Amino acid sequence: MKAKFINEVLKPDSHLFDEVKEIFFRVKQSNPDDPFYELNKRLNPLGIKLVDFKNHFDALDPREREQFKSSNMIPPLGVRIMGYSPESDSIDIIVDDTFDDKFLRMPTHVLNNLLNMMWSGFGHETIHKKQSDKMSVIQNPDFFSIDDYFKNKQEIMAMAFSFIEEVKNFHSKEEILNMLRGKAPTGFPGMGMPGNHPLLNVYKKLGGKAYKMFTKYAYQYLNDEEND
Repeated sequence: MKAKFINEVLKPDSHLFDEVKEIFFRVKQSNPDDPFYELNKRLNPLGIKLVDFKNHFDALDPREREQFKSSNMIPPLGVRIMGYSPESDSIDIIVDDTFDDKFLRMPTHVLNNLLNMMWSGFGHETIHKKQSDKMSVIQNPDFFSIDDYFKNKQEIMAMAFSFIEEVKNFHSKEEILNMLRGKAPTGFPGMGMPGNHPLLNVYKKLGGKAYKMFTKYAYQYLNDEEND
């Protein structure tokens, strides 16, 4: 039985993210011997798990390993990737073996900045969780190519959210609208590259229904940001 796709744009769970951040700060303040364990003890009841990267990587299908080998979302905190697991209904924050030491040593204001950097990815995964909650059948599709991954309807919605989150700090609403209309901005500070954001480039290259759906959701998330 195939689950019917949820067409309505789903908002990310910012309240859950605030709870996660508060737990990180509380655990840091307690100066634990084992931050990984202490964080999991508090995060697991919220449906959040810290996962060891090596164990996660070793369990992957060989076809997927190359894709994740060099993944490193937030190196200063040791966060490699994030994902939503429909089977366990959990958002997984996958960290490497540098996480504990980095977490304990960094000043609280630095931790706050790094956690804020996680919002684009974490919010993306909460959208997947909401999609799963609204579907009658659990979906965890196999992707046989990177194009299959980006064309997946669930991913397009979440990618559109991530795109808006990652450009709104660098560009005005009008500039973002121009990007979606096909007019490239001058560049992105800190990304070392001119032109459009990489995600927008991916969907422009894919074209067709995937690109139309991506821009449709991007418009909606952009307008939601303005109305919040």
